[in-house]
Amino acid sequence: MSRSLTDIVREAIESGRARIPVFDANAVEIQRMISSGAFDIGELERVVARDPGLSGALLRVANSSFYGGLEKVLTIRDAVMRLGAKRCSELAAVVAQKKAYRVHDAKLQKMSQELWRHALGCALGSSWLAKRIEIPEIEAQAALAGLLHDVGKLLVLIVIDDLKRADARFQPTEDFIREAIRALHTEHGETLLRAWGLPDDYVRIVRHHHDDDFDESDLLLLVVRVVDQACNALGMGLDPCPDLVLANSAEAQALRIPELVLAELEVQLEDADELAR
Repeated sequence: MSRSLTDIVREAIESGRARIPVFDANAVEIQRMISSGAFDIGELERVVARDPGLSGALLRVANSSFYGGLEKVLTIRDAVMRLGAKRCSELAAVVAQKKAYRVHDAKLQKMSQELWRHALGCALGSSWLAKRIEIPEIEAQAALAGLLHDVGKLLVLIVIDDLKRADARFQPTEDFIREAIRALHTEHGETLLRAWGLPDDYVRIVRHHHDDDFDESDLLLLVVRVVDQACNALGMGLDPCPDLVLANSAEAQALRIPELVLAELEVQLEDADELAR
């Protein structure tokens, strides 16, 4: 093709013609409740009950090895009692987004599923790690920051899916698709989050999670970067990196995470991967 796939996708996004994935309406309302702090269990139950799929997914997470207790959680109210209202709301906003990871092309859908594996792993892993290494000031944001950090990859994939549907002759190779995703996902992930009207804390993570030079005082960014690397080391996502030694990463060292905790994180991520399937 005369132009690179990266240029074609960038032009589609910047022209305003691209279909923008929707931030789930229930997730929007739940995020509003989290931000305001003015909600009760009944309001959360009402929002979650609108979507049986969301209710089931939230209960599945609440009963997973991440959060499970001796007794099985059967209702959203039980989940709130086990997890706390804020954490339960945060998880509901996370699992509500799974519906966004759908494309029409079968090959691209496999890639989209890999993106969801990575997103959910980073969401649950970031939430777990923030609590495990005792950084309470970021616990309320960690799951959503982990979920959204690579959302620009989803946007690029959706644009390519739409281009393929519009022109049967448009059949880029997987290598070209991966190249476009790598080149565009941070810049246009930022574009997407601003279109969704999400807080700047999340926009910052999306924009800077691959920067070579990063702020070691930005604890939320460090946690997401560590978990992102851990997921890649385990092969969860589009960028497997099995040779990565997490303990040697600058982020893990900046956070002074013991190797035992990093090993625990990998176990937690393997459990999260089961939830993504």
